[in-house]
Amino acid sequence: MNADFLKEASLHEESVYKRSKGDPNIYKPLSVDYTGYYHLLLSDSEAFDNELRAQNQLYIVNKDSCSKDASDIGSAFNSATRTQHTKTSISHPLKYVKWRRLRVHHSLTYPPHSISIIVPLDCLDYMSSKVDVSSNNQIVLNNSVNLNYLADLCHKFHHDHCTISDEDYAYYQNLYAFNQSVDGDSHHHRLGNLLMSSAPGKKVRLRPDDDTQSRCPVDRDISLDFLRIKETGCQLLACCLDDQELKLLGTSWQEYSQSASDVGLSILRFPMPEGLHPPNLSDFYDRIGIILHQYTFKGVDVLAHCRGGVGRASLIACAWILRMGLVPDTLTPSSQLGVDEYTHVLHLLRSVISIVRRRRSIKAIETYEQVAFLYDFIILLRQKAQVA
Repeated sequence: MNADFLKEASLHEESVYKRSKGDPNIYKPLSVDYTGYYHLLLSDSEAFDNELRAQNQLYIVNKDSCSKDASDIGSAFNSATRTQHTKTSISHPLKYVKWRRLRVHHSLTYPPHSISIIVPLDCLDYMSSKVDVSSNNQIVLNNSVNLNYLADLCHKFHHDHCTISDEDYAYYQNLYAFNQSVDGDSHHHRLGNLLMSSAPGKKVRLRPDDDTQSRCPVDRDISLDFLRIKETGCQLLACCLDDQELKLLGTSWQEYSQSASDVGLSILRFPMPEGLHPPNLSDFYDRIGIILHQYTFKGVDVLAHCRGGVGRASLIACAWILRMGLVPDTLTPSSQLGVDEYTHVLHLLRSVISIVRRRRSIKAIETYEQVAFLYDFIILLRQKAQVA
């Protein structure tokens, strides 16, 4: 077991996430303590992936545009059948609260289906101007933008003003000036962004007889969630769930795919077990390529989701960030930097994880197995570029 990988997992007992929860429990990786079960899960996932491929269901393109608009939202569902509540928060979550007193999160009454944007909107035009996407053979884009710095800068402006330096202000002023210069410029090509969310249509914790439940029940509507996702500009769903897990969350694959088709959302499937990773690294690389070449480079946004939108979906986000060239020195030979290969790749690994934790959640990249998979993905990129 690699101790460096273990410490990078958000479930590790010394992580920022676990310390914020006050959870002292020792984290034990599945692949280390239950090796046989780990391989069984991956084997089942690979079998399902092969089944999807045989049925031509890995990548479903829906070209019909959404005919609904925002005015349809209010009438699309019978609000009389739903109890309307607003989201409330308390500084110290209460335990053992009766289910009947918890606010149920509906698609109508709790509209902010939590969507995170990877590249800050203020930075998207600037980033788009710095990259050349004309070549189809690029493993990693030649990109001068450091998303780790931009993510940190956005965090400062929103949450930590006292740490903003003169250099930060100067950078932001230049960014603002650039955005003003391209506003309305028909010749400026904006790249697509990557968005992340929890599972659309999710239905969990709906047990009125469970008196120990302390988290709010969630009862979302798949059609309304997809409609709102479509209205953000997304045209592709990168779905990490298999049919069984979709059903467990309250939506059958038939309902999921039909609802996506109804609003004109295409689907690219990345089925992987909860807390783990795709069964095949090469296939994962190829599917990230589909996102880039058929959507991002054409200016179209993509939304990646798993169950909670922090573990498996974060693997897609990390891979997208790396291939977009948003982590400096991704393809720089380690010898030029005066360090060994392992040290350099570990630095890249920590950098990209840091970005996603800034942009999505401190829980992003949850497990040892996900960290190790991401390390292997970086190695694959460097091998393909012949710099490893």
